[in-house]
Amino acid sequence: MPTADTLTIRPPTPDDAGAVTLLCNVCDIAEYGVPDGTEADVRAQWVEPGFDITRSAWVAGAEGGALQGYAWVMERVPKSDLVADLYVHPDHIGGALGDMLLSRLEARSRELAAEAPADVTPTLGLFNASVNPWKRGLLENRGFAPARTFLRMTIDLHAGFEAPRLPSGIGLRAFDPVGHAREVHAALTEAFADHYRPRRESFEDWKARRFGPENFDPTLWLVAWEGESIAGALLGYLSPDLGWVQELGVLRTWRGRGIGLALLLESFAAFESRGQHRVSLGVDAESLTGATRLYERAGMRVERHHDLFLKALR
Repeated sequence: MPTADTLTIRPPTPDDAGAVTLLCNVCDIAEYGVPDGTEADVRAQWVEPGFDITRSAWVAGAEGGALQGYAWVMERVPKSDLVADLYVHPDHIGGALGDMLLSRLEARSRELAAEAPADVTPTLGLFNASVNPWKRGLLENRGFAPARTFLRMTIDLHAGFEAPRLPSGIGLRAFDPVGHAREVHAALTEAFADHYRPRRESFEDWKARRFGPENFDPTLWLVAWEGESIAGALLGYLSPDLGWVQELGVLRTWRGRGIGLALLLESFAAFESRGQHRVSLGVDAESLTGATRLYERAGMRVERHHDLFLKALR
């Protein structure tokens, strides 16, 4: 097992993207039997606003050997809501490496949260797959507690799905990245305001995160309008092995009219037209808007459970 004397822990460089992807996919296969990310995903995260690859990410391994560990932390909401993750190769769990990486995450998180307002309790959050008892034990031993469960829901389009039907008065328009971006950002910010741990970010940061990935395709962004007002929006991304619904939100005024279901079914048709027959999304298991029931109506089923573990930084 690795020790502090035999390991090299350093910030990653762009040249490490392939090795990091390989390590993450080995961990995914150990948990669910299939890889769950691409090198493009890793590179996209490394250039997100607020992601500091030089001070807030680490790779670990023996000199000249394959990577054994990878960890990162970033500010989801500046100074108050920090999110992180760590990966340890299945051959090296149970040793010192997990604790070593988690110590770096916590230390860096406290630096980032040092200037949080006095009336705010900053937190550090990590997700853990429910099938990974090692990581759960690591987090609980360091004072993290489970706070919420999130689900990945998936549909195989080969099984068929309903034809999308927009309610009366609601129409779809082709998304214009120049003319519609600010309105979509504002609408989704409002739509998610009453969700668990809402994230408010500037238009510039949101645009960089959403437009930045290599697989950004504005024709997979669906926006429902009533007159000149946005009623809801869905942001879709196509990966080699699945279609991914990154965000789906309907504003309060328009909820309960079937707009969310119509947008989701429209996205299924769009992904199918591009040759992709597997579509997934993530959702809060306790969503106050009943999102899980909507997704089940569309034919989606729970594929994975991930638990969010939180720790107060004060």
